Amino acid sequence: MAQKVKGFTCLRYDSSVEALLGLYETKIKQLESDSLFDKFGSALLTSGELRAKPLVMLVGQYSTGKTTFIRYLLGKEFPGQHIGPEPTTDGFVALMEGPADTSTPGNTVTADPTKPFRALTEFGPAFLGKFQCGEVTDTKILDSINLSMLTSGGVRGPGGCGGGIWRIDRTVDTPGILAGEKQTLGRQYDFTKVCRWFAERADLIMLLFDCHKLDISDELKTVILTSLAGQDEKVRLVLNKADQVSTKELMKVYGAVMWSLGKVLSTPEVKRAYVSSFWDEQELQNPQMLDYMDSERQELVDELKNLPTVAEKAKEEGAGEAVQTIDKFVRRARMLKTHVLILSHLRGKLPMAGLVGRANAMTQKKILDHLDIEFQILAKKEGLDLSSFPKAESYKEVLLNGQYDDWSQFPKLTRTQMETLEAVLEVDIPHLLNYFAAEVSGAPDPFVPKGECEGWLMKAGGRNPAFKRRWCKLKNRKLEYFKKASDETMAGFILLQHAKVEVGLNLEEDFALLISGENLKRTFKICAENADDMVM
Repeated sequence: MAQKVKGFTCLRYDSSVEALLGLYETKIKQLESDSLFDKFGSALLTSGELRAKPLVMLVGQYSTGKTTFIRYLLGKEFPGQHIGPEPTTDGFVALMEGPADTSTPGNTVTADPTKPFRALTEFGPAFLGKFQCGEVTDTKILDSINLSMLTSGGVRGPGGCGGGIWRIDRTVDTPGILAGEKQTLGRQYDFTKVCRWFAERADLIMLLFDCHKLDISDELKTVILTSLAGQDEKVRLVLNKADQVSTKELMKVYGAVMWSLGKVLSTPEVKRAYVSSFWDEQELQNPQMLDYMDSERQELVDELKNLPTVAEKAKEEGAGEAVQTIDKFVRRARMLKTHVLILSHLRGKLPMAGLVGRANAMTQKKILDHLDIEFQILAKKEGLDLSSFPKAESYKEVLLNGQYDDWSQFPKLTRTQMETLEAVLEVDIPHLLNYFAAEVSGAPDPFVPKGECEGWLMKAGGRNPAFKRRWCKLKNRKLEYFKKASDETMAGFILLQHAKVEVGLNLEEDFALLISGENLKRTFKICAENADDMVM
């Protein structure tokens, strides 16, 4: 008999992010582990990742001005930076707001559960040796919008390209992308997979180009096609150092860049391109385009500032980054559903499950040769859009290199597990959105407490309407009550999230309050000793 899918309630959580963490731990994480999702897709999530602020990823060829671009936004130098015409940065530098300008090695920062980098350990010691986290203080952007960024620096080798990952409140400076296989062999870690890890978590991806270097190297092309696949809506273009060419030349440069990218980016939409020069001290040249370039710089900065707008509004109310975090969570859950269906489909195509032999090997090879067609068949069968499927080539690479010789050994998922995943998307997420509606939409909560406080109140019972004196603590939109002030165990609590609190004018008791709401089983009656104690 199939097990009944357990329900999920938000009653025990104070914010949407905390509820998402609970939902992930109870219903998603085990399914990801059982279905090898971390091998084919993304590593298992950590609490630090879900609580992390918006991420901006910067990718560009060496000497395109990535480090200078970041310094322009910060208004100062940052730990780990090196600026020069040669490929300068051979490592990743994560920048975050902090009390002082300091730098922490990669092995140390990935061991910190409060930071969203723990999953990076999967890329091995060679990568961690090239990764560091810098904390920056007193910056013109971090101070005004609490921005964390992940930044990237210059590149080695001719025609290379650099990648940068920033976090709004965090930025990562990555090494540049190289041209040709010979140069990339020296990295000792998979640069493309590292970029993919950041791209999946990014809220905005910026492709940076220099007006004097318009070629797209082999590795940059691979990064765009592989690491940025499925992230098209996040991509923005930045045409840097635009004031160094004339107006006529700039028009030709813009056309050349768009033409080159048209052969790489698999999307019919024209990407937003910011055309300007991002110097932190040098004045812009080309007076004919001065006003235009100033406005472009301002619009880019405005887009960065708007990323955490809802998040910061929610944080002021004690919540997390509601909209961005929920969107990422739902996207990930849908990716997991597609992945589970793919594994089940591949397993079911084998002639005799469990038989390791020539028949299975030939079948697997035939399927791999036409994996894109199998995806089309599965999409039609399950009524899914083909755009929700991963790239067939990247999936094929994992199947070939992941030591999966016998697909019949893929985990066989139960009906209950699939129903659980469906319930997350169809029931639990809508329940969460409704429960934390004010936080997600940014609308004011009907009940906004003045702050944490505690003291004696009189509370009427549910069955016994008589009032009893209770020691009450108000915190995190929750009124906890105890029989004694010294008690550590609550007698109960009243959830005030979206509750309606009104003065009990028709009650015999003075200074009485009525607390009601959709999330409460009954209307609670609270009586204070004086008018001041009524103010919550």
